[in-house]
Amino acid sequence: MEFTLSLILQFFMLGAVTLLVSGLITFLFPNIPLSVLILLSSMAGYIFTAYNQLHGFIITASILNSLLALTASWLVNYGQFVKRMAEKYSNVTA
Repeated sequence: MEFTLSLILQFFMLGAVTLLVSGLITFLFPNIPLSVLILLSSMAGYIFTAYNQLHGFIITASILNSLLALTASWLVNYGQFVKRMAEKYSNVTA
C-alpha cells in the first residue's frame, strides 16, 4: 500500500516536472524543435518506469509525458502569441 501511494506521488511529480521543464525550455530556447522536446520528455518517462521496474507502464508513461510536453509548449506559444497581438493592437483602440 505504501509503495503504491509513493509510486502515484512519483508519477504526479514526474508530470509536474515535465510540464515545468518543457514550458521553460520552450520559453527560454524557442529555436529548439518541438520534436526534440517531445522525444526528451518521452525518454524521461521511459527512464522513470524502467528505473522503478514498471515494465507494463512504459508506453503509458512515455505517451503521458509526450502529451504533457506538447501541452506546455502549446501554452507558452499561445501566451506569446496573445502578447504579440495585444502589443500590435494596443495603439489601434480609441
